[in-house]
Amino acid sequence: MLSRIVGIILIVLLWAGCKQPAPKSQKEVMPIRVEVLNGCEERGLARKVTALLRRSGFDVVNFGNAENFDFLETIVVDRSGHIEKAQQVAQTLGVENCVQQIKQDPYRIEDVLVIIGRDFRKLAFGKNLGG
Repeated sequence: MLSRIVGIILIVLLWAGCKQPAPKSQKEVMPIRVEVLNGCEERGLARKVTALLRRSGFDVVNFGNAENFDFLETIVVDRSGHIEKAQQVAQTLGVENCVQQIKQDPYRIEDVLVIIGRDFRKLAFGKNLGG
């Protein structure tokens, strides 16, 4: 009788240990790493967009100014070969311009690059920045 009870307990424990945990969402597994660059002359814009993206669960690894302020339109660039990551960022910001530009660089850590253009006030995120 005792051996039967021990056997049942072992079966229950083994069965419980073999259950797979619920799959984690992409954000829980590895947040999308983003770089935000200000491509227009609006002061503090990259910092504001960085805060917005972080509140939305993205890992902004760098922000600052683009090499120039001549960007007429905001653009989201896939740098990792996973266009769906760029599309997720673009959707969050309300940006339609989403392109892929993969360049082998062992020092590049971002998955997605956002360059904020002069059109930012017309976009969904620009209306929420108060700037």
